[in-house]
Amino acid sequence: MSSRLDSWLLAKCRTLVIVVHCWVSVESSKTNITIGALFPMGGTWDAPGILPGVEMALEHINANDDILPDYTLQMEWKNSECDAGVGMKSFFELLYEEPVKIMLLGAACSVVSQPVAATAQHWNLVQISYASASDALSNKERYTYFFRTYPPDSAVNAPRIEVFKQYGWTKVSTIHQTEELFSFSTNLLITDLERHGIELITSEIVDSDSIPTHQLSNIKAKDGRIIVVNMYEDQARILFCEAYKLGMYGPKYMYFILGWYIHEWWLDTSNIDCTTEQLIEVIELVVGMEGLQLDPGNVTTVSGMTPSEYLTSYHQYLNGTNPSGQVYASYGYDSMWSIALSLHSAAQQLTASGSGIKIEDFDYDNTHGLRDIFMDHLRETNFHGVSGPISFDDNGDRFGITKIEQLRIDPDDGELRDVTLALYYPQGSLVWLNADEKLLFRGDDVPLDSAQTVIVKQNISLPVYVVCSALASLGVLLALGFLYFNVTYRKRKLIKLSSPKMNNVIAFGCVICYVSVFLFGVDGALVDPEGLLIVCRARIWSLCLGFTLAFGGLFSKTWRVYVIFTNATKKKRIIRDYHLFITILILLSIDVVILTVWMAVDPPQRVIRNLTIEYDLEGDDVIKIPQLECCQSVKYSPYIWLGLIYSVKMLLLLYGARLAWETRKVTIPELNDSKFIGLSIYNVTTLCIIGVPISAVLGEQVTVAYCLVASFILFCTTITLLLVFFPKIISLRSSPPDEALRITTIVNHKSIPTGNNKVEPGPSTSNESEKIAEMTNTILSLKTALRSKDEEISAMRKRVDQLTKMEVTDEISSENRKSVADIEDSESNRE
Repeated sequence: MSSRLDSWLLAKCRTLVIVVHCWVSVESSKTNITIGALFPMGGTWDAPGILPGVEMALEHINANDDILPDYTLQMEWKNSECDAGVGMKSFFELLYEEPVKIMLLGAACSVVSQPVAATAQHWNLVQISYASASDALSNKERYTYFFRTYPPDSAVNAPRIEVFKQYGWTKVSTIHQTEELFSFSTNLLITDLERHGIELITSEIVDSDSIPTHQLSNIKAKDGRIIVVNMYEDQARILFCEAYKLGMYGPKYMYFILGWYIHEWWLDTSNIDCTTEQLIEVIELVVGMEGLQLDPGNVTTVSGMTPSEYLTSYHQYLNGTNPSGQVYASYGYDSMWSIALSLHSAAQQLTASGSGIKIEDFDYDNTHGLRDIFMDHLRETNFHGVSGPISFDDNGDRFGITKIEQLRIDPDDGELRDVTLALYYPQGSLVWLNADEKLLFRGDDVPLDSAQTVIVKQNISLPVYVVCSALASLGVLLALGFLYFNVTYRKRKLIKLSSPKMNNVIAFGCVICYVSVFLFGVDGALVDPEGLLIVCRARIWSLCLGFTLAFGGLFSKTWRVYVIFTNATKKKRIIRDYHLFITILILLSIDVVILTVWMAVDPPQRVIRNLTIEYDLEGDDVIKIPQLECCQSVKYSPYIWLGLIYSVKMLLLLYGARLAWETRKVTIPELNDSKFIGLSIYNVTTLCIIGVPISAVLGEQVTVAYCLVASFILFCTTITLLLVFFPKIISLRSSPPDEALRITTIVNHKSIPTGNNKVEPGPSTSNESEKIAEMTNTILSLKTALRSKDEEISAMRKRVDQLTKMEVTDEISSENRKSVADIEDSESNRE
């Protein structure tokens, strides 16, 4: 039994020796090709955990006979200390030390990768990084031969925007550190936000190691709730400490940070004056995003292992150690596989071409053009690595998967931990790992991106509009009633001498002014925008033309009296009605010209004005924006056109005041309205002086402003109507009809005996006595009437003498002239 065991062991040893001998023979026949590499060991970022992942990838590649079967891939590396100066020194050491480096791996930090990539291209070295995230490295004109398996910082912009959309956030604020790394990605984010219709409230910049009190206060003042933070973790601690002091945390706020901060970065409070508990109170439920380090699926990768098997092998490779930077080891592992696969494809191409050139013939002068071949095959790289699918875009950036995490308190131990909630794939799809477990919020509801903005339309109160419209309707009825009265009694002397046609014009103008009250009360609550635009222009025309008709008719009447009674010449001047209509037509033409030019050059437009904002952030968290819908000219100042209209109307009022003053002593009531014109001018002028400024001041209080304007129009128009027509109604009611007076006068005048007539004596009967008594009474009444007429004639003659004895025969009706003749005949008979 023992001899059999010895024989079996001897056979096994011989087999092992043969296998080792064969392996050594095969390895010795392979060509060595060397990769240069830079790793961050100490310094600003200490990540020694990346190197074991790369070394493990080298072992797996060299052990795979299907990848570079004729070559042994080797690596020489230097420490960059995550410092640009040290990194450049290490790069040149790699460059000038033998052997020739066929490609360059690294660096980890962007501050090292940028100068190295800008320099390495002059030695025709293709470079691939496993952790550099700066978007500046995407500039192919500057970094021509640079690739990376770690997604750039801007890669998180698309998933951020997708999260914003899913939660209905349309207003975002940003704050970033003054580093090129963060400036590039923030600018790209702002561009993407604009393209997706998301409003940027403000974008703040923070100097390194400074306290962002002003920046955070500005975000708070502008009501920023959804805040994107782009900065290193040490600066983030300062920011969140200040946010705690400003009260910028809780149910109203949501922060988005970068997901590549060091593990438990919030525990270091050495550079802030907040406790860890205070910091956690702010950053709990903060959302972080970064490239996926390990594919969560169970897919077999290019190495033949699943991601979970890789992770097991990696921890075994560490042999119980726990170096920092382990999360980036998967990127280093996939980067080395990317190099190996591209070199393998290049070697196959060269062999197939029969040129005799091999990949090991590469030199820094690119003598054989191998650099471009390496570039082409690296661009075509497409495989499934342990960190997910690996492929590159035209800028050398990886199409990677982004994971979305949230800092949450573990209910079991009360510790704050990153919880991965969703994955964002390059195709643009956001997949929640658990449909029932998405983002958590401090409040019961999803926080608002800002206080709710409520547009409050400033419309005229409907009851007020109804009341003013009812009063305007009564005014229209009053004007029509006066118009009916004027037409019905137009042949009566009292009405006939007061220019009834002009009275009709006045009444019609007042009706139009009343109609403008209806138009001024119409707003967006009653008509659509197009209808409102028509109403806006109609109200200007109606009030302007109505005023001209009403007061123009009133003033033209007074002008006729003024011309007749102030004519210093003895030549009789006749002013007929058509002269008055021409005067009104001229005034209307002035209005029409001004309004037509206004409407053609700068017509009033529908304008939406936001008034003083009302905040209620503590109560209903609502911002009320009163919005006023008005009509005004936008090309030029509306005050130019209104000032021109007001100037014309003021000149009309002043001219009317002068006419009223000049004719104040005319004592014929039927001909003169000077007293009433003066009262009308006083009312209109006073109310305009008071009302126009008050209306401008109360422009935002539309109901009050409308009440004021409507009241002034109603009051002025109604007072004018009453002053013009009401005295005539009173006078007409208190005097006998003209025809009855004329007939009585004529009959009594013919019954009176003239100078040569004698009364024939008749029988002395009672009838004769009654006739004598009746005649006696008639004579007495006629004497009284003659005495009254004598006084009136004397006054008229005296006035005529004063006014150069000019006759007013063209203005006095035929009945009036006959009455005067009868009175003069009676006077002759009496004498």
